Amino acid sequence: MSVVGTVVDSLFGSGTDADHTLETPLEIDDVSLIVDNERRRLALHALERADEPIPLRNLAEIVAMGQFEKPPAQLTSDERKAVYVALYQTHLPRLEDIDVVTYDRMADGVEKGAAFAHAHRILEAVYDEVDGTKQIDRGER
Repeated sequence: MSVVGTVVDSLFGSGTDADHTLETPLEIDDVSLIVDNERRRLALHALERADEPIPLRNLAEIVAMGQFEKPPAQLTSDERKAVYVALYQTHLPRLEDIDVVTYDRMADGVEKGAAFAHAHRILEAVYDEVDGTKQIDRGER
């Protein structure tokens, strides 16, 4: 099967998988929004591993670690701030608009939204098809 065929199947599937029936599906333009930006990809990977909301400051640090490929102690305040501001002003609002995440500004917690599982499956399928590796794991540092 072609790369496009495999990714399309993972996006829209046959509709028979019971685990996928309760989630919010994404449109193709929403998929592009997610796949196109490293910070959004790293944020989704961090949230995949979370069992509870992640404070924005912590999420920004995790994303910065993946983006700059540094442990937390080596991140500069400018690197942390750049990621924090970008997440707050751009990436989280875009991901919220498509129901991939929810961000409770009062409690300062970012968590998975209704379309999160679909978004993460798509992202994993794209990484698998690009070169057979799980590049998304960069966020584990």
